[in-house]
Amino acid sequence: RPDWVLSRQRAWGVPIAVFADVDGNVLKDEAVNQRIMDAFDKEGADAWFAEGAKERFLGNNDASKWHQVMDILDV
Repeated sequence: RPDWVLSRQRAWGVPIAVFADVDGNVLKDEAVNQRIMDAFDKEGADAWFAEGAKERFLGNNDASKWHQVMDILDV
């Protein structure tokens, strides 16, 4: 679609559910992705913004190393 926009405001849209390090590298971890997908299926996309979501989704990954991206995709 030509009208998709990235946004930093959470008025509407779907979160871009990724974790990145300080250099902008994206975490590629199947277990993390599965936890995110399971939560979205059960709770909806707002699970990304719930308290403790970062630690919940990262599991055994070092939470201090990864930044939870809070941008959204507006459609």
